[in-house]
Amino acid sequence: MNISNKTLARYELEALSLGLKFDTGKNTNTYADYVLKNYTWTNSDVEKGFIQGVLACYSSLASEQPSAIPKRYREALNNLRKDDSVMITKSDKGGGVVIMNKADYSAKMMNLLSDTSTYEKKYQGYNNITSKNFNKEARKILRKSEKGKKLLHLLEENPNPPRMRGLPKTHKPNIPMRPITSGIGSAPHALAKRLARPFSNALGSINGAHLRNSADLIQRLNSVNFRNKKMASFDVKSLFTNVPVEGAIEAVKRASGDINEENLPIPREDYINLVELCVKFGAFTFEGQEYSQHKGLAMGSPLSAVMACLYMETLETDKFIRIMGTGSTWLRIPNISLCSDFIISWCRRSPFSSKYASIFILLEVVEVRI
Repeated sequence: MNISNKTLARYELEALSLGLKFDTGKNTNTYADYVLKNYTWTNSDVEKGFIQGVLACYSSLASEQPSAIPKRYREALNNLRKDDSVMITKSDKGGGVVIMNKADYSAKMMNLLSDTSTYEKKYQGYNNITSKNFNKEARKILRKSEKGKKLLHLLEENPNPPRMRGLPKTHKPNIPMRPITSGIGSAPHALAKRLARPFSNALGSINGAHLRNSADLIQRLNSVNFRNKKMASFDVKSLFTNVPVEGAIEAVKRASGDINEENLPIPREDYINLVELCVKFGAFTFEGQEYSQHKGLAMGSPLSAVMACLYMETLETDKFIRIMGTGSTWLRIPNISLCSDFIISWCRRSPFSSKYASIFILLEVVEVRI
């Protein structure tokens, strides 16, 4: 979708139409990526040396492979890359390519960041100080146990600051932006990714409304009696920034109680403390300016999606089901990855008081005829 003032040349349009996931044939992994993916820290030095030798040869050969994109397309993409007046990104939904005026992109993002209830502009160097403090506290926790010491390598010695970018919501009026914080290479990212693993199988442990996929939805609907009921759909407004961090941490504590401690990477108490440390790391940058997010969960953190789901499960168990009554059916459809930002409810009456009006928008009520 081209919403910029730029008229695309033929080859520029054709190159972009390949999509952002087009396989160029070029190797994008670094040598360090291959090493981390192919051996564990429990391997012997001899095993590590052999694996590293094989990977070094493979990485060298892979880097010499020519690109699968024709020269005319590469030149067209290079010309677009040099044009500072436009921004090329992907759509929030569907993964399509979107071309925007750079000025419009920056203005929309600055308008989003002007929300002082969620974001705060910081001084230069704030990210470095926050990263150092994070590593210091994380090391204290990890060194308490033998299992924790094996995770010390996940801490970045020279971390990069998380970077915020925006994905245009082309399916909505005025095309607002969805803020995404890319934390790859940042102080908490690798550790947060490891901490998120145990909860992948814990979804649905607090409340059974969580749906794994569309097939699960169909199966559940087969057992629903729709007679004399209405179907209402609800959408969560800005799920990640509206989920209170303390509430999400309480949900993690609740869910972790059902997980065998042997399946946790470190002892349970240390695990909860590390999760809390990771999600409270709110530092990021946008266009060179440093900021802090002091409300909600950062979209892009490996922990945010699963913690948002678990928080929703606690609300459903403690609040919504009691409000709606036992004669209603409540199902939550997960979005991309583990993110749950869309809710379907079959109910006899409106389930929400004004207390939850800031979280949910009623999208549609449909009469179900049998």
